[in-house]
Amino acid sequence: MMKTPETLVKELNQRLKDGRVGVTIWLQPGRNKLYLRGNFPPKQGSPQTLPHRQALTLDLPANETGIKVAFNRAKEMGSQLTQGKFKWETHLPTEKTHSHQTIEAWVEKFEASYFGKRKRTPKTQTTWDGDYWMVYRTLTRSHVLTLDVLTTAALSSEPDTRTRQRFCMALGALARFAGLDPAPLTELRGNYGNASTMPRELPSDDQVIEGWQNLSHAPAWVRWSFGMMAAYGIRPHELFSLDLEDFLGGSDRVRVTGDTKTGQRLVLPLQREWVTLFQLRQIALPASNGKTNQARGEKISEGFKYWSVPYPPYHLRHAWAVRAIRVGLESSVAARMMGYSLTVHNRSYQKWSSEADLERAYQRVIGG
Repeated sequence: MMKTPETLVKELNQRLKDGRVGVTIWLQPGRNKLYLRGNFPPKQGSPQTLPHRQALTLDLPANETGIKVAFNRAKEMGSQLTQGKFKWETHLPTEKTHSHQTIEAWVEKFEASYFGKRKRTPKTQTTWDGDYWMVYRTLTRSHVLTLDVLTTAALSSEPDTRTRQRFCMALGALARFAGLDPAPLTELRGNYGNASTMPRELPSDDQVIEGWQNLSHAPAWVRWSFGMMAAYGIRPHELFSLDLEDFLGGSDRVRVTGDTKTGQRLVLPLQREWVTLFQLRQIALPASNGKTNQARGEKISEGFKYWSVPYPPYHLRHAWAVRAIRVGLESSVAARMMGYSLTVHNRSYQKWSSEADLERAYQRVIGG
């Protein structure tokens, strides 16, 4: 029976491990391309001074022949490392440094390309600042752009965190734009998701009410922001982009306008009594401290921290989502009001349904 590429790689890697070669084969899931991994010396232009874990692209197909060639290459490189004879020039004769262009030059080109494909608006500027520039500004922009430099930057972030995923995404996009293979950065992404915020960390309804009451000495805008996020499940920056005309007329309906992350949508409270309890019709809009959604969101986060709210603003939004499950709001409706696709909403929150939630939903359908 013919072995799968995954099985063959696993067997040959065990032989490399038994032989203490120090280099292994890597077959990235979903890609028909082979890499070697090991603790190699830093490449030219790298800020690193000591050998560290790196990946080498082989440009070999992930078939039986390619894997066997990769196995021999791994043994050859392992021998060179042991004897102190390893040289990158031998294995990367065509290593691209793009005429030694700096990171700063590549970032400028990438930004121009990014906004060449989309209009620069507060929404797109927020995405650029939060998803890309926040990462690129940590780089030494005078360094030559190499995959080694980008990998080192990714490794500077904490594993299995949202920050690590953001670093790998942004650095991978820059690598791809510059013609470098982003696969080693993809490998470093790790595991992170909304599961990192568990329901037990979210405030219960009683804790939400207590949290608002504890803000009695806080500015009106902090209390109003807290109450609106708790009652309506909106994002922090969306507090600055609300259509409150119907709401001020006595309706519970609030609209998020179209200049936010997910465009215009209708939102409604799950606990209607909170509108009165939290005095939400006494509008106290926060003063914006910036034009971008990121800056506006930071304004709310800073207010929560200063007035000792025991959880970040987004926990109120997540709590709204879990509450929607427990009261039986249809997933497609909840997703629409939160500004998510149904797929994202279900992936993010449905796993938080308890057995009691499932039983209540079942009883609502069949009665009894």
